[in-house]
Amino acid sequence: MSLLGEISYALIQPSARAIGQIYADVTVEEVHRDEVIITQHPIEGGGVITDHAYKRPAELEIRCGFSNSSAGYVGYVQEQYRALLALQLARQPFAVYTGKRRYRNMLIRGISVATDGHSENILMASVALQEVILVSTQTTRSGQGGSTGNGSGNGDSSSTASPGTNANQASPASTGSVTNSGSVEATGVGSQAFAGSFNPGSYSPDGGSVGNGSFGLNTPGADLTPQTPQLSGISPPASVTLPEISVAPTIGGLQAAGPDQYNMFGGGP
Repeated sequence: MSLLGEISYALIQPSARAIGQIYADVTVEEVHRDEVIITQHPIEGGGVITDHAYKRPAELEIRCGFSNSSAGYVGYVQEQYRALLALQLARQPFAVYTGKRRYRNMLIRGISVATDGHSENILMASVALQEVILVSTQTTRSGQGGSTGNGSGNGDSSSTASPGTNANQASPASTGSVTNSGSVEATGVGSQAFAGSFNPGSYSPDGGSVGNGSFGLNTPGADLTPQTPQLSGISPPASVTLPEISVAPTIGGLQAAGPDQYNMFGGGP
């Protein structure tokens, strides 16, 4: 058998290749892609350093075909196309078998199908797949303090201590277990709890002796009688006596003012 014949025979074997539970009539091409990401960090001297490397999920692209003639009835290619779309939509990892390797956890990232006048009764699909890396998580409680006998608080991580009984918690407020404190009654906020620069009560005449600098807080039993503030550096106002105004002569036929010295239009005796 020639080399071309061996390749053709390998590509059309349905049992050797599978996308989940879908077996293509013919596989034209399989492209495997595996990459390792190497981190790069520039430094001041102009060089680039690497601190670690990690592997990207494996990628696979398969070009495969289906034909109505292989199944013996019309509509077979439409069924296989719907099966590929359903497998993609399920988003459940599945196994993929190729001629070179087997993949355990794969998802279909994309499906590309082209139809023209010569491919009405066949399905040529390009299926792009990507590996899914699955991990499992587990929640455990810290063990009892000093179980190893050295007093350092190293205990068995698999122990299930009761909430609030861990002896190796130095700060229970931040590391302790959540406990139920029951119903808590709300506390009203009165005037004594107010400590801002504004006091809705009276003004403190002594410049903040009550405690907050400019406006004091009303304390129970305090004398709230308004007082005259004492201002330093300012003399008290002087008393000024204005003389009474008296108009003796008659002006324009108006009589002189009577006892009411501010009535200039008469009216006096």
